[in-house]
Amino acid sequence: MQTHLTQRASIELSNPSEQDLQRRLAAIHCVALLPPGLAQQLFEEARAAIEQTGLLVRPRAEGCAFFIPHLPLPHLRLALHHDRVLLWVRDPYGLTATRCQQANLSVEQAFNKFLSAAQAAALVFRRYIGRGTIHVELPET
Repeated sequence: MQTHLTQRASIELSNPSEQDLQRRLAAIHCVALLPPGLAQQLFEEARAAIEQTGLLVRPRAEGCAFFIPHLPLPHLRLALHHDRVLLWVRDPYGLTATRCQQANLSVEQAFNKFLSAAQAAALVFRRYIGRGTIHVELPET
């Protein structure tokens, strides 16, 4: 059994630039390799945890995508493939002021919504430590 937990090096957090927030969003990765039944269970628990943060969920071939209303990209993806569960951000460099304005949010507000959802999912992933290979990588808060 392997466990890998990473907090990314600090980026200036007092007044982050759009590019800083994009890089931090790109640092979100969670991977679990578990027996198939446990993988399904982790997937369902992580999905519920993310939904509780208020992001909208839409089905995708590999699992589901989680959106901020009126902001189609970037979004979180949660996938289940046999014995693997994965969480990542699709199009993290698409987190721009122009796109966020469509959702009446600042880039920092949108980033914080995605980070909160990823942190909720990471808590679920971490509960499976010792039951398979778990890798959680989140930007430093």
